[in-house]
Amino acid sequence: MSKPKTFHPWNPEQPLLLPPSPVDWLPEHHRVLYLLDLAADWNCVSSMRSTSGGIRLGSRPPSRG
Repeated sequence: MSKPKTFHPWNPEQPLLLPPSPVDWLPEHHRVLYLLDLAADWNCVSSMRSTSGGIRLGSRPPSRG
């Protein structure tokens, strides 16, 4: 015999269903927001690196000869 599912009680007065995002409560120029932007840029660069013929960070730019 299977055990019936149990759910947490529903409370319509509950203020938040999910934890707040740090973006919502951190000041506008907080260091964490800078790091989030930096990480997003890094992901963009790494995806460009993998699709653009193997260009690696720190390598010399291609010669225009």
